[in-house]
Amino acid sequence: MRISASFVEPPRIEFFLYRHADTAWREAIRPWLERDRGRLQRSYVVVPTRGQAQALKQRCLLEGVALLGVEFLSPGLARKKWLALGATGARLKPGLGRELLMLGLGTIVERRLRGLSAEASERGLLKSLQSDLDRALDDFDELLKAGFGPGDFALETLREVFGELVAWVEARGYDFASRQVMRASAAMQSPDAAGKIGGRVLVHGFGAE
Repeated sequence: MRISASFVEPPRIEFFLYRHADTAWREAIRPWLERDRGRLQRSYVVVPTRGQAQALKQRCLLEGVALLGVEFLSPGLARKKWLALGATGARLKPGLGRELLMLGLGTIVERRLRGLSAEASERGLLKSLQSDLDRALDDFDELLKAGFGPGDFALETLREVFGELVAWVEARGYDFASRQVMRASAAMQSPDAAGKIGGRVLVHGFGAE
């Protein structure tokens, strides 16, 4: 998949789907990189991993494609770079890493389980959370992305567990990355923020979803 856009208003967006990497390179990526060759401007190429970025740069080198003003970024690096440039007034907190979130959630669930009798009705739900902390965090992240929070769970046990997790994260000066991205995105809608970032963007290698 390839998407290209410009931060200059109004943005011009192109969307392409390709089944093969060579086709994407020949019909989309290389023409995009060679557009306006010799003109000094910011150009960003966002790919899923640093390894893919390195592979693209290597192919450019082998085929003589100039990379003047082109910067290759993974999603994490792009987020850090653009937040620093365009969302300086958003008062953002750092997002807590996935491993620490899993540790925090696992500790909360384990502590609650220790305080329950074997017949407690909520024991099964807590055991289910404990068996797949990664899936539980994914589901909670989707809830946050939709603009909801722990208080929106229908079950009291889930409201309490994830409410405690949010409080645990915030007490350490951190936040959930998805919430910070949403706040940063809102801050970056201003013309001033767009001007600080500038340039063209090519997004390549992600699924259609």
